[in-house]
Amino acid sequence: MEVDKVKCSHCNQDLYVSKVVPTSEMNSTDVYMDQTFVCTNPDCEIYCGDDLSNPKHVAMTMKVKVN
Repeated sequence: MEVDKVKCSHCNQDLYVSKVVPTSEMNSTDVYMDQTFVCTNPDCEIYCGDDLSNPKHVAMTMKVKVN
């Protein structure tokens, strides 16, 4: 199955997930994955830098329900 790539709004290159954090609210059975997307193009104005776990810029975040 082919998955559509998420593109950077500044340079149109593919964005990459730098981290995913599971979250859930107190007294809730709903679980979400908070995904942080970054641009790895060094010529882009929102380039994430060398450390993906601590990016200089975040292109977008997405919250996905997993249950």
